[in-house]
Amino acid sequence: VILYKWNNNGDTLIQANERELIAFAELNLSAGDAPNTLFKVPLESAYGSPDDPIILEDDATYLLMTEFTTSNATADDYLVMMANDTRNYFGTIWLSQQLGNARYIPVIGVPINGDNLADINYSVWTDNTINRSFGLDVVPVNRLYVIDKDATSTEELNIVKNFTVSPNPADEFININLDLEESVQNMYIQLSDIRGVIVEEIIRNNLSSIQENINVSRLMAGNYFVTIATEKGTTTKTIIIK
Repeated sequence: VILYKWNNNGDTLIQANERELIAFAELNLSAGDAPNTLFKVPLESAYGSPDDPIILEDDATYLLMTEFTTSNATADDYLVMMANDTRNYFGTIWLSQQLGNARYIPVIGVPINGDNLADINYSVWTDNTINRSFGLDVVPVNRLYVIDKDATSTEELNIVKNFTVSPNPADEFININLDLEESVQNMYIQLSDIRGVIVEEIIRNNLSSIQENINVSRLMAGNYFVTIATEKGTTTKTIIIK
């Protein structure tokens, strides 16, 4: 997963010399991953420390690209990007049209004869005609989550009165109970695997306690982490899913 800043020269081609690398992430997929799962991976800054915050500029255009590759591929191996109607972008496209500003635009790039994806041009499809409707019905989901830079803190959350995750091990559901000594403005309840991929996230605001129930029956067996992230700190527990 690669995040570029697009320094557009005014046409509808995202050319290689117009793309500025901002951040990236890597995710190894396996045949055991559940269908229709949204994998959320943290982006690493392309400059400085990987943990540095990625600050996006106002009035700038960004390209979030997902590149798929295979390991130990032969001449007969190939990848096909599939899609289904579980999720679509009608809402964001409609919003863009109402605002009169194409904030969300589908982009496609296809390498030919071994071309490097980093070097090819990408076509921006800005109209809604039937013969150019990529992204208007069913599309692979590719999202960039943007939060206020002060919404969470990596410091230890030291206002916890009680934090439990049960049962542990679990095979169907987990129950998360948390009581804090004081309220927080932003709370992110995240379930992530050992790859660091966030497989489930719940966002709550202006509260001091939670009771949440998460279905884990579709997840692969293994170790997972339940993380509570707030502007006042972060705390994590390890669980096992059978």
